[in-house]
Amino acid sequence: MTEQQARLQLVIFCWVIVGFLLLSVIMLSNKVYRLSNEAQGYRDVALRYGSDIQGVRNAHLESEGRNVQLTGKIVELHREVLKERMVRRVMRVNPKAPAERIVDAVLRWSERFEVSPVLVLAVIEQESHYNIWAVGPDGERGLMQISKPTAPHLGLPWSQAFNVDLNIQAGVKYLSWHLAKFGNERKALVRYNGGQEYPKLVQQRKI
Repeated sequence: MTEQQARLQLVIFCWVIVGFLLLSVIMLSNKVYRLSNEAQGYRDVALRYGSDIQGVRNAHLESEGRNVQLTGKIVELHREVLKERMVRRVMRVNPKAPAERIVDAVLRWSERFEVSPVLVLAVIEQESHYNIWAVGPDGERGLMQISKPTAPHLGLPWSQAFNVDLNIQAGVKYLSWHLAKFGNERKALVRYNGGQEYPKLVQQRKI
């Protein structure tokens, strides 16, 4: 092999390495972009739906007077209005879903873990469209798409991952951890969706 041929092979090898690195960067950037967009999708659903609920609440308060105090009865009334609206939302998106069971579980566990029920419902809508038997591309199960490696940390038996109440309990618990850790709804939602890949993405690019 001549010296010129050796140099040519070296140049070709270097360009192959550069091309591989560029391809890796592009794929990683696309992954980050997709996760960020999905997180924004959660927020958009929550904001649209939350605005609807807030309108009902404001209308009720206006009818009671501007300086009304939220007594226990009024709070309970708001809860009933919220439940009714949430059930309608679930049925509109997926008429075959057990809407009341889903909403009851969302309200119960969101209160337990101090997470917005509207946000939880938005996550469920984006993750599974209220299909209790949903299976993700990597084997995630149920309404909140819990992964098998994550389930044990949330106290969710894998054989019960399609159980409506247990799946939502685990999902809300998981979401509450991220909200408490990051103190930022967007980052928490990206972390929820990104799973085990999130730490690697953070090292490459801020989210």
